[in-house]
Amino acid sequence: MKKRVLILFNKKDSEKSIGSKQYEDLYLYASEKGIEFCRASIDDYDLKNNFFREVQFFDGAKWFIEKNVKPDLVLDKSPYEIGEERKKIREYISAKYVFVNDLKISRVLSDKWETYKEFENFSPKTILIENDHDFENINLLKTEEIVLKPRSGSGGKDVKIIKKIDFSGNKLQFPFIAQEMVNAEKGIAGLVDGPHDLRIIFKNSTPFYAFLRIPPKGKLIANVSKGGKVKVVPINKIPENILDQARFISEKMSEFQSKFFSIDFIVDNEQKPWMLEMNSRPGLILEDEELEYKEYFYDNLLDFLLSI
Repeated sequence: MKKRVLILFNKKDSEKSIGSKQYEDLYLYASEKGIEFCRASIDDYDLKNNFFREVQFFDGAKWFIEKNVKPDLVLDKSPYEIGEERKKIREYISAKYVFVNDLKISRVLSDKWETYKEFENFSPKTILIENDHDFENINLLKTEEIVLKPRSGSGGKDVKIIKKIDFSGNKLQFPFIAQEMVNAEKGIAGLVDGPHDLRIIFKNSTPFYAFLRIPPKGKLIANVSKGGKVKVVPINKIPENILDQARFISEKMSEFQSKFFSIDFIVDNEQKPWMLEMNSRPGLILEDEELEYKEYFYDNLLDFLLSI
């Protein structure tokens, strides 16, 4: 019997899987390997009966709905910060089902301030701005340019790189973080010239997939949603000092047995790696530049899910 893995989203329209060929390919590929993927939203959960009222499946030709489903495992793709009612329902789901990632680790990986507090020694100096009184703390940052980021979120949304002296006119919605800028113009020796960030994806404590994100010419923010380009990097090509730091960070989370997550690094001009942030919900859909690695990525994802 196939293992039924439900991908959990925040609400019904929060992920456009219907009609996505890559999702269809993933579901079909997984079916051949012993996993039956399906998807539902937090809103679909029935608290009284502990099942999902409506769940979407793909049979190789069409998407269809199955009712009253109890999966073997729930793979959480909902944003960590959601409305209080949905948050309570998600906590209930996590208590009733095998749930990945554990919400405790999701909090550390998704909240950029919590990530910084946990891994301060590996990160650029960062401060939390919760109100106007915190503005004076901006002087604790020593670089002329600083990075402003929402406390949570992904895709580079609302991220700004500004001169520190211009901070007062570039506030974000409270709370947000301000971080020292890492000069990375020299890139990573042997991998990339110029600004970048490097994402390494882990299954449990094993790094298995990595890619560079390279910003458009003249820009510094590398997110794909901001025009960045992706370049896959085999794990054995990553400099050992970066891998050593990535593994050390992963080992710090060893209390959580089953975890699927990523770490984003930047490497300064002295080739020292700095952890920028972490992600508790790495994407399952690859960019066009990654498609030749699709089966390799899927195989590792499926091996991870089958091991739980």
